[in-house]
Amino acid sequence: MGEQAGTDVGRPVVIAHRGASAVRPEHTLGAFRQAIRDGADAIECDVRMTRDGHLVCVHDRSVDRTSDGHGLVSRHTLEELRALDWSGPHSEVGHTAATEDDRRLVTLVEAAELVSAADRPVGLVVETKHPSRFGPHVDVEVARVLRQAGLGGLSEGRVPSAVVLSFWPASLRRIGIQLPQVARGQLIAAAVPGTSRRALAPGVSVAALDLGLLRRHPELVARHHARGHRVFVWTVNDAADLRRCRDLGVDAVITDDPGSAVALWGGRR
Repeated sequence: MGEQAGTDVGRPVVIAHRGASAVRPEHTLGAFRQAIRDGADAIECDVRMTRDGHLVCVHDRSVDRTSDGHGLVSRHTLEELRALDWSGPHSEVGHTAATEDDRRLVTLVEAAELVSAADRPVGLVVETKHPSRFGPHVDVEVARVLRQAGLGGLSEGRVPSAVVLSFWPASLRRIGIQLPQVARGQLIAAAVPGTSRRALAPGVSVAALDLGLLRRHPELVARHHARGHRVFVWTVNDAADLRRCRDLGVDAVITDDPGSAVALWGGRR
């Protein structure tokens, strides 16, 4: 992933959480395009598998909250999901004039194409959602899509072309078998007792810390850097927390509002 962990003196890498989800409906084409326009170094997406085997960028198990449909993602075909309006009435972000991009579901293939087509280097951060009825097939397909898009190899600089995150060590292990050079990160939540003291899964190079955990245990940044790990922190939206992450030497922040984070630190490099 470029320089040694913790040595860069600039601002943290800015990763757009589900795209620019503070201002556009999460995981939509509008949110991803907005994040790139706003100067995000990378976009982050959760992926789930459709009934007919496609990976789509959706956080929840069901479509109810973020679209005008109902039911589990895994019970829908890609065609059925594309027919839904993803700027729907249950979105956490209110939009009075949703654009066509705000209504559009994005597949992982399309997200990979979007970052590849950007006029500057933009990374793709993918979270695998488990447990899933499709089990290891999700991880195999993530690796296939990244490989086909030319993402996930060794990269220069601070922003890797792709990172795969998961709470599930088995998922990260399978990704590593399928795509050995891709950067992998273990998500560590404050709500799970004891997780901050556990070692990362073998081969995992990124510790992705819950912001609540960082607030309680800021020493974790230096601890992971001493072990050669990168440190990502989620979800960082408040200016004070963004500054705290920078001062602690955090490598990347995952934020709903990448434009504000970039502006706080004086724009893109």
